[in-house]
Amino acid sequence: MLSSRWYNVSVVLLWLTMMGWLVVAKVLPDWLIGNPPDYQRIVEAQREEPTVGWILACEGRSLGWALSETHASAEGPVEIESCVRLDAGALFSGGQGAMGDLIRNVMPRHLFLDTQSIVRIDGLGNLMEFDSSLYHQRERWVRLRGVVEGAQVQLTVTGSKLPQPIERVMALPPKAVMGDILSPQTHLPGLREGQTWTVPVYNPLQPHQGLEILHAVVEGREPINWGGHNLLAWLVVYRADDGLGTGRERARGRLWVRDDGVVLRQEMKLFDMALTFRRMDAEETRECQQRKIELGLPRR
Repeated sequence: MLSSRWYNVSVVLLWLTMMGWLVVAKVLPDWLIGNPPDYQRIVEAQREEPTVGWILACEGRSLGWALSETHASAEGPVEIESCVRLDAGALFSGGQGAMGDLIRNVMPRHLFLDTQSIVRIDGLGNLMEFDSSLYHQRERWVRLRGVVEGAQVQLTVTGSKLPQPIERVMALPPKAVMGDILSPQTHLPGLREGQTWTVPVYNPLQPHQGLEILHAVVEGREPINWGGHNLLAWLVVYRADDGLGTGRERARGRLWVRDDGVVLRQEMKLFDMALTFRRMDAEETRECQQRKIELGLPRR
């Protein structure tokens, strides 16, 4: 009888130990750092500032501008649209050495390309589809469209520069926040150190490569000068899942985010160069809107 009682006590203690480990290892970290950004929270934040302009640069060279717009309605899906004017000639001619000299000899000094990307989100904050096109002088060179079906996305690449359409099916991680190398993220609300999430990204300049899965992590705070003032911003780092370490040299992108979720600056790796997007003020953004109208790109 006594041994049976001690056996029961041992089972209860073992159960309490296992449950304590489960709470500490699995539940407590999520409770302490909170849920990472998702589309529902991002869209709500972007309703407060639906239009944001960006200055685009690379290693001190001005390359153009970008405009992010959120088209929200009481019913139906929300559309997040990004339009980018990129001076590809200035971008690629800035290379060093023999390769840089070769590019400067074969590429025009200024070659302006335009990209237009649209992401559609349903009323529950789920990704429905994304649509990205690359234009030169209003001629669509290539188009990448992805339609989400459950845990997969059906990718289709078409365009005047492709002999035939390219189609593929890729797995889509749950709660993923879609990214575009040339489309900066405008808001990431509710950040806390240690949060992680998945970012499938595509490159409008290399649409045939499909999606690349990056992992975002909030690494802490870092000082940034903004509007003539120094402040501490959350530093979010994007890295590829390549098993090559977590140092800064492996970072594929970095974002500096204010406490209220406003993204002030973003860097993304394009080939071996770092593109920098700096958030415009209200007056600059209005000028950027006018430039977009003058481009005359079709509204899909």
